[in-house]
Amino acid sequence: MAETQEKPGHRGSESASRPLRLSLRTLRAYQVCDAWSGPLIYLILITGPWLFGSTREWTEWLVDYLCYALGALYAVKLAIRALTGYRNPRWDERAKPPGAETSATAAERRSLNRSLAVLTVLIVGYCLLGVINAGAAYVPETKLFDYFKFLAWLPHSYDRISSWFAFWNYLALAILFWALHDWIVGKTPAEERADRARFGDFSGVRGRLLPERMRRLLWLLAISGGLLAAEGIAQRAAGTRDLLFFFPPIYQLKRTSEEFGPYAYRANGAQYLNLVWPVVLAFWWILEREARGESRRRGRKFSFAPRNFVLIAAAVMAAGPIVATTRAGTTVDVVMMIVAAAILLSARSKDYRAAKFKIVAGLVLALGLGAAFGWKALANRVQNESLEIAESQRQYVYDVASQMARDHPWFGTGPGTFETLYWAYQASTEDVVFQNLHNDWLETVITFGWIGSTLIALAFCAVLIRWLVPGGIHGGFRLVSLIWLALAGCLAHARYDFPLQIHSILAVFLVLCAILFSLSRGSSR
Repeated sequence: MAETQEKPGHRGSESASRPLRLSLRTLRAYQVCDAWSGPLIYLILITGPWLFGSTREWTEWLVDYLCYALGALYAVKLAIRALTGYRNPRWDERAKPPGAETSATAAERRSLNRSLAVLTVLIVGYCLLGVINAGAAYVPETKLFDYFKFLAWLPHSYDRISSWFAFWNYLALAILFWALHDWIVGKTPAEERADRARFGDFSGVRGRLLPERMRRLLWLLAISGGLLAAEGIAQRAAGTRDLLFFFPPIYQLKRTSEEFGPYAYRANGAQYLNLVWPVVLAFWWILEREARGESRRRGRKFSFAPRNFVLIAAAVMAAGPIVATTRAGTTVDVVMMIVAAAILLSARSKDYRAAKFKIVAGLVLALGLGAAFGWKALANRVQNESLEIAESQRQYVYDVASQMARDHPWFGTGPGTFETLYWAYQASTEDVVFQNLHNDWLETVITFGWIGSTLIALAFCAVLIRWLVPGGIHGGFRLVSLIWLALAGCLAHARYDFPLQIHSILAVFLVLCAILFSLSRGSSR
């Protein structure tokens, strides 16, 4: 790097602003961190659901530690960029090829990214400040609270221990979101070569509609989710209550068939599958489009290929909630099937006739598997269990929870404090203790208050509108709409259950948000 003459009065300021020289060793360190980020992300997505859905404390910590390791790699990459000025080839940034984005568009995209980054810091900082400014700590041995002095006009928690655990979880998930987003929009070496050769016309070089890293991620979700659903269906067919056939659940409830796959609570298993299968279906649609374009270019006949196993995996996952015999899960599942079919079958081109036939066949397969392995049990459950009793019990819990929200409207009771605070609000010690409210919307308002809940809502809105801002990985309407559908289905579950309190489900929810935040209706390629 050439040296320049410095004026005597400006030596310190200029040297402070000049980036360090990017050496070959530093560049290699960046590439190693970037290369290892992928396997860590894959391990997180596999470990979360398969280790009992991350519903046990040690499994949550294990996933958190993996996220922290991923965050360490991400921090090294950010430090190298900041100190050397190096910018790795990315899908959301281009250097003046034909049709490049305008400076106004780039500024708009960067502004949205920074806004979400600030909101992320505020949410995590909100949790941390609530722990530091805690007003009490619950002591399980005595079932009493130790009270401390705190500033009521700042975020605070009424159970320091529970809020510490929640803070470490949310910090890990925030790291996962940003590290995953940064990894997805980065280009692989093959994509870099294609970019240099053809001005970034990656689709023209290799016929791919999605970058390689996003494809790998979606392949992983398809394979892992399909196997999990198949294992859960086999478990139900065998009539065992052991998780993954080997491990008895910690809580042996009186009701039978409460478990599904690695999840001790069948509704959580159904919620995980309902969150994944619409995205896997959208991925199959993209693979189908790519194969059809390839067959036209090379004159090959269209035949059965491994991509069709993605459709089978989506169908098996869609059958899972019915086999799990959850009423809410089945309702959300069937509604999403109808909406997803309407979105994909609306394609008007004659080239999609075979794809439409496969979609109908996939829906028939999903409903057939659900009817064969779960319909009878689901019908018996609806007939034998009294909905009035269940609703009256939940209504009592909702009444207590509503009072908690009214007593702590602005800052809430503190992240992760619902279980201990609900125990204090019960009319008698003989009442059933609820770990979760079965209403994530209300529980979020209780624990985060309206201020914290508003920060979360603003961050989610920033993710949803990212697709409207040009520049980034091109995402077609059907891909984006099916991701929206998956997130909407999870939020529908959250109104009557607690999917967002389950570590593995919340992690996948944020993974889909990171994918969505990387997509745009306009591409910078």
